Amino acid sequence: MSYTLDALAWTLIHFCWQAAAVAVVYRIASLVLARGRSEMRYALSLAALLLMVGGALGTFAWEMRSATSSPALPNIAAEMKSVALRAALQQKATPGKQVVGLVSDVSSSMNLLRWIDGLWVLGVGVLSMRSIGGWWLIQRLRATAVDEAPEALQASFARIAVALGIRRETLLRISSAVAGPITIGALRTMVLLPLSSLTLLGPEELEMVLAHELAHVRRADFLCNIAQTLVETLFFFHPAVWWIGKQIRHERELCCDDLALKICPNPVTYATALFRLEEQRARQWRLAMALNGNQSHQTLRLRIARILGEPAGQYIQALHESHGVLFHLGNSVGRVDGRRVTLRDGSIIDADFLVLGAGVRPSVALAEKAGLNIDRGVTVNEYLETGAPGVFAAGDIANELHPVIGQRVRSEHWANAQNQGPAAGEEWQHSHSQLSATTFVPRRILYELRSAREWYRERDRCVFCDILRQEIRQTKRIVDSVGDYYAFCPYASRVPYETWLIPKTHSHQFESPSPEEKRRNLATLLGRTLRRLLQISGSYHMVLHTAPNTLQTKGELSDYWATIAGDYHWHIEILPILETRSKSYSIKEVYFNGTLPEDAAERLRQFDPGK
Repeated sequence: MSYTLDALAWTLIHFCWQAAAVAVVYRIASLVLARGRSEMRYALSLAALLLMVGGALGTFAWEMRSATSSPALPNIAAEMKSVALRAALQQKATPGKQVVGLVSDVSSSMNLLRWIDGLWVLGVGVLSMRSIGGWWLIQRLRATAVDEAPEALQASFARIAVALGIRRETLLRISSAVAGPITIGALRTMVLLPLSSLTLLGPEELEMVLAHELAHVRRADFLCNIAQTLVETLFFFHPAVWWIGKQIRHERELCCDDLALKICPNPVTYATALFRLEEQRARQWRLAMALNGNQSHQTLRLRIARILGEPAGQYIQALHESHGVLFHLGNSVGRVDGRRVTLRDGSIIDADFLVLGAGVRPSVALAEKAGLNIDRGVTVNEYLETGAPGVFAAGDIANELHPVIGQRVRSEHWANAQNQGPAAGEEWQHSHSQLSATTFVPRRILYELRSAREWYRERDRCVFCDILRQEIRQTKRIVDSVGDYYAFCPYASRVPYETWLIPKTHSHQFESPSPEEKRRNLATLLGRTLRRLLQISGSYHMVLHTAPNTLQTKGELSDYWATIAGDYHWHIEILPILETRSKSYSIKEVYFNGTLPEDAAERLRQFDPGK
């Protein structure tokens, strides 16, 4: 047993330099194959990891053979003590200090080897528990995933499986317990789709996701992932193992990306699906094959950039070639003679007409003199705003951070210039207003109308007139008044600083004819009230409550609003939109407002309404 423990300790010690040497060689080889196929880079990373394992196994076998063919190491210390005692007796002196020191060094070395073995066993045990926990969670996922996918999605799944040459049975299930698509199982393979993906992704995007997951099934990546997890558990102490393991996972996802694009050759749709699912990702299943490859946000962005790079170009080229367009790549125009074009390689093209496209170089001299940030164009943020407040740049000159690939780009395309102009205009500081009207009576207004009618039937007077009379009598919730019009914070305000504007003279329709002076009074009060509210919030909902159409003379609603001229009272409700919602909220139309209307009215009165 001691032979094995010593051999294990020396194997772990030698593995430190062996793995480092393999990592250096792998790094050099990966740079050489940087532009090669993803399958070659994946095979290279696998070979590096296997070489590390092979070196460790070879070292362990060598150490075991050396230990069994030489004197037992545990007995060396005892034998050296005997030698030291015999030498002392022959010389009739005390044991020599050098011999005693040598015995002590050997004992310390033996203790160090035992410590190395113990720490290694402890680390392997901890990571093994982690892997077992992941396996247990995967089994729970398999057991609870009983919801079958829609028939149309099942048909697409079966078609893609046939196209990839997958013959063994592979199940497709819907699960609400996963945040992203994953593939689990080696013999009984199951692909799990998150429930949110059915509404988050379109049919084409779902097909791309299924193609990626089925590519993992075809390549038997689940077994490779288990073996990789085992190696990372055994050699957890070396950073090179984790680094190469990360490269393996990355290249594995690139291989599946390439396979998926062969089945569903639309890189833009695939990149969109990746980006949308990344926004929904919450958890990782290390032993499962996930669409994101258990990768970081930055690595996933590199995958998206790769998909939108050469594959996107190939897709667009194939699309144009299918419509009769010929590409002469790696070439250029040498001479133009009328309708005959001679290329640099000597080939001749007879053309009906010639379109000359010149490269665009942004003119940034004026922007640079103005002190704007310049980097192959004018640097802008996500809102197309430059470093100078209130100055925006749009079109070919704008250098913006791409939200998907995470890099700055300057797009020279007519659609970019066309779309960025309105986008920059929307971000300019100005008022945004939306006016909406409905062809039906909203539920809340209907409730208000019915309540006013019931109040009128019981008391023969308008409920709004009663509310206003009470507010005028108590005064503490009145904000302002101009002529016949009053502004006040209602007793049961739904949100902080909710304000009503209402005429004292009863009228059920806002559009009813009124003297010019009254209209000016209303406009003055509305302006003063809004200027006060703007000091609380720059955004608000303003709703005009007026009686609905009463011209219907037939049907069940012919006499529904017979008393509306007496029971209803038009008014304006203004509800500020505050940045924080902690002071007010609603649950099923039950409103909780932490600001008393008396306090709100008092504060609004203190503000200068201006002229």
